[in-house]
Amino acid sequence: MEWGSFTGVCSEAVEMTKPEFTVEVLDDGVAPSVVLFTDLIGNVTLWDFGDGILGTFDEPKQRTIVHTYKKSGTFLVRATDAKTNEQSDPYLLIIKAFAPEPILSLWERFIIWLKKLFRR
Repeated sequence: MEWGSFTGVCSEAVEMTKPEFTVEVLDDGVAPSVVLFTDLIGNVTLWDFGDGILGTFDEPKQRTIVHTYKKSGTFLVRATDAKTNEQSDPYLLIIKAFAPEPILSLWERFIIWLKKLFRR
Protein backbone atom coordinates (compact mmCIF):
# COMPACT_ATOMS: atom_id res chain seq x y z
CA MET A 1 0.00 0.00 0.00
CA GLU A 2 1.42 3.32 -0.98
CA TRP A 3 0.52 6.55 0.77
CA GLY A 4 0.06 9.68 -1.26
CA SER A 5 1.39 13.02 -0.22
CA PHE A 6 -0.65 16.07 0.68
CA THR A 7 0.43 19.60 0.08
CA GLY A 8 -1.74 22.42 1.31
CA VAL A 9 -2.46 24.83 4.07
CA CYS A 10 -3.85 23.53 7.31
CA SER A 11 -5.67 26.15 9.30
CA GLU A 12 -6.82 25.81 12.87
CA ALA A 13 -10.50 24.98 13.16
CA VAL A 14 -12.43 27.74 14.91
CA GLU A 15 -15.33 26.62 17.03
CA MET A 16 -18.36 28.81 16.42
CA THR A 17 -19.70 29.17 19.95
CA LYS A 18 -22.02 31.97 20.95
CA PRO A 19 -20.72 33.96 23.88
CA GLU A 20 -22.57 33.27 27.13
CA PHE A 21 -22.54 35.43 30.21
CA THR A 22 -24.14 36.00 33.58
CA VAL A 23 -25.42 39.27 34.98
CA GLU A 24 -25.30 40.31 38.63
CA VAL A 25 -26.73 43.64 39.78
CA LEU A 26 -24.44 44.72 42.63
CA ASP A 27 -26.85 47.15 44.28
CA ASP A 28 -30.60 47.77 44.46
CA GLY A 29 -30.96 48.13 40.68
CA VAL A 30 -31.86 51.81 40.91
CA ALA A 31 -29.97 54.23 38.65
CA PRO A 32 -27.10 54.82 38.91
CA SER A 33 -26.66 51.06 39.14
CA VAL A 34 -23.51 48.92 39.06
CA VAL A 35 -23.71 45.59 37.20
CA LEU A 36 -21.16 42.75 37.00
CA PHE A 37 -20.99 40.73 33.75
CA THR A 38 -19.15 37.40 33.68
CA ASP A 39 -18.02 35.66 30.48
CA LEU A 40 -18.84 31.96 30.98
CA ILE A 41 -16.94 30.52 28.01
CA GLY A 42 -13.96 32.86 27.73
CA ASN A 43 -14.60 34.05 24.20
CA VAL A 44 -16.08 37.53 24.77
CA THR A 45 -13.97 40.31 23.27
CA LEU A 46 -16.53 43.12 23.07
CA TRP A 47 -19.46 44.10 25.28
CA ASP A 48 -22.40 46.22 24.14
CA PHE A 49 -24.11 47.35 27.33
CA GLY A 50 -27.17 48.65 25.47
CA ASP A 51 -26.77 52.23 26.68
CA GLY A 52 -24.44 53.42 23.92
CA ILE A 53 -21.32 52.30 25.80
CA LEU A 54 -19.04 49.50 24.54
CA GLY A 55 -16.58 47.69 26.77
CA THR A 56 -13.57 45.43 26.40
CA PHE A 57 -11.46 43.53 28.88
CA ASP A 58 -8.22 45.07 30.13
CA GLU A 59 -6.45 41.70 30.35
CA PRO A 60 -6.55 38.83 27.81
CA LYS A 61 -7.73 36.21 30.34
CA GLN A 62 -10.14 38.52 32.16
CA ARG A 63 -13.64 37.03 32.55
CA THR A 64 -15.56 39.76 34.41
CA ILE A 65 -16.36 43.38 33.68
CA VAL A 66 -18.26 45.97 35.72
CA HIS A 67 -20.46 48.62 34.12
CA THR A 68 -22.40 51.48 35.70
CA TYR A 69 -25.78 52.38 34.23
CA LYS A 70 -26.15 56.11 34.92
CA LYS A 71 -29.80 56.38 33.88
CA SER A 72 -32.86 54.22 34.32
CA GLY A 73 -34.24 52.30 31.36
CA THR A 74 -34.46 49.01 29.54
CA PHE A 75 -31.22 47.84 27.96
CA LEU A 76 -30.40 44.99 25.56
CA VAL A 77 -26.94 43.70 26.48
CA ARG A 78 -24.89 41.69 23.99
CA ALA A 79 -21.46 40.11 24.06
CA THR A 80 -19.43 39.48 20.88
CA ASP A 81 -16.53 37.20 20.03
CA ALA A 82 -14.54 39.35 17.59
CA LYS A 83 -12.61 36.34 16.23
CA THR A 84 -15.73 34.62 14.93
CA ASN A 85 -18.11 37.61 14.98
CA GLU A 86 -20.60 35.46 16.91
CA GLN A 87 -22.97 37.43 19.13
CA SER A 88 -24.67 36.27 22.29
CA ASP A 89 -28.40 36.18 22.63
CA PRO A 90 -29.55 39.56 23.94
CA TYR A 91 -30.10 39.96 27.67
CA LEU A 92 -32.88 42.33 28.72
CA LEU A 93 -31.75 44.40 31.70
CA ILE A 94 -34.09 46.82 33.47
CA ILE A 95 -32.66 49.59 35.65
CA LYS A 96 -35.29 51.36 37.75
CA ALA A 97 -35.59 55.12 38.20
CA PHE A 98 -36.49 54.90 41.89
CA ALA A 99 -36.50 52.42 44.73
CA PRO A 100 -39.79 50.69 45.53
CA GLU A 101 -41.49 51.73 48.74
CA PRO A 102 -40.47 49.52 51.64
CA ILE A 103 -42.91 46.90 52.80
CA LEU A 104 -43.94 47.71 56.35
CA SER A 105 -44.37 44.99 58.90
CA LEU A 106 -47.58 44.65 60.88
CA TRP A 107 -45.81 46.13 63.91
CA GLU A 108 -44.59 49.18 61.92
CA ARG A 109 -48.09 49.80 60.58
CA PHE A 110 -49.51 49.54 64.10
CA ILE A 111 -47.03 52.16 65.38
CA ILE A 112 -47.95 54.53 62.52
CA TRP A 113 -51.65 54.03 63.33
CA LEU A 114 -51.02 54.80 67.02
CA LYS A 115 -49.11 57.98 66.15
CA LYS A 116 -51.98 59.15 63.94
CA LEU A 117 -54.51 58.28 66.67
CA PHE A 118 -52.76 60.33 69.36
CA ARG A 119 -52.11 63.35 67.13
CA ARG A 120 -55.81 64.21 67.15
